[in-house]
Amino acid sequence: MTTAELAGSTQDLVSQSIVGVLIVAMFALLTIEKTHRVLVVLGTVAFIWLVTYLTPYHLLSFEATASSLDLNVLFLLAAMIVEYVRGKKK
Repeated sequence: MTTAELAGSTQDLVSQSIVGVLIVAMFALLTIEKTHRVLVVLGTVAFIWLVTYLTPYHLLSFEATASSLDLNVLFLLAAMIVEYVRGKKK
């Protein structure tokens, strides 16, 4: 079994095109800075999940998402945000 089969995501031209367009659109929105960066990225991920679960194009499976998360990095970022907020309150 290949990695794509294990992850459950499709590798056809349409799926890859959708992902490519979304990534280009995300970077374009990040470049023009009309909205907050977090909203752009979360909106892109939400759209990928909507396409994955509401259409036949499985862009990203839950298993692939869960295995890609690095909790060490997430906890490090959370701790950095807490320290930043504490520093601003002083």
